[in-house]
Amino acid sequence: DVSPGEPYIIDAGELSADTELSFTVTTDSTASGNLYVARLDTERVERTLVRLKEGGLKTEKFTDTELSGTLTAASDGAVLTSLVYDAGWTVEVDGKPVETFAAGQGLLAFDVAAGEHTVRMVFFPRGLKAGALLSGISLLLFLALVILRGILDRKRTLPATEPADGAETVPAEGDASAVIAEPDGATPEAVPAPMPSQAEQTVPEEPASAGAETPADGQTEPKEE
Repeated sequence: DVSPGEPYIIDAGELSADTELSFTVTTDSTASGNLYVARLDTERVERTLVRLKEGGLKTEKFTDTELSGTLTAASDGAVLTSLVYDAGWTVEVDGKPVETFAAGQGLLAFDVAAGEHTVRMVFFPRGLKAGALLSGISLLLFLALVILRGILDRKRTLPATEPADGAETVPAEGDASAVIAEPDGATPEAVPAPMPSQAEQTVPEEPASAGAETPADGQTEPKEE
């Protein structure tokens, strides 16, 4: 079955001279079209293939991302490769970069002058450099944050600073004794706090008598005669 408007090729095989061909076309509706009969010139095809092989690339190195070798061009023209065109391909002819373009059905091609040339084709994905650069910057920022967090955590967990040798430790208010620091190797001696003298002792106030009343502020109690 053939869709309307679609060209169709029928391979009739090898035919001898004076062979008659007949075709029958069946359609569901009215149709019109043209029938063409073509013959393949096999000798010319073979000569073309030989010429292409003579000027083809003699591969010296082949990897997933690089292809290099030598070629001889009979005249100035374009070199058509079997590689799919992509902007990531870089082509050098005799060590100098040349412009690439898509030819045929999107195949990689480039121009060369007549003569023998050394060709090197290298593929490098677009955006790989930018992606690697961004990944490196992100990694450095991550490491910097980890180091900074470690420094901050270490500062929080450091013990309180101890007094220097020979310094005297002042007890907090309310302590019953004081500790005087001694030189290295000596045991600090606890000195008891001084007791208050007899004159400084506080005498508790005697409670007022049961019958006496405490005058209010600003009032004077009259004396009995």
